[in-house]
Amino acid sequence: MIGGAFNQPTWDLERIFLLMRQLNEKGIQNPRIGTSSQHSKSLKETLRDTCDALAQKLRSRPIQYIELGPEPVKTASFGTSYTPGN
Repeated sequence: MIGGAFNQPTWDLERIFLLMRQLNEKGIQNPRIGTSSQHSKSLKETLRDTCDALAQKLRSRPIQYIELGPEPVKTASFGTSYTPGN
């Protein structure tokens, strides 16, 4: 948006995306992130369980995945070809 309210320097967006990536990396690597006294599973375990449930429901049918934001860390954690239990 040239000349508009959203015309921020590119480095601002780069910093935001870098921060989001770092948070996702920590979330995937640290088994305590995402847990609470009511929910003991980590972010990585929750993503894996969600992928397991989706794979079982789809029964090997193809799925199209569209990434709506800078989520390469989480996307890489479940891969492009997923087998339940991996």
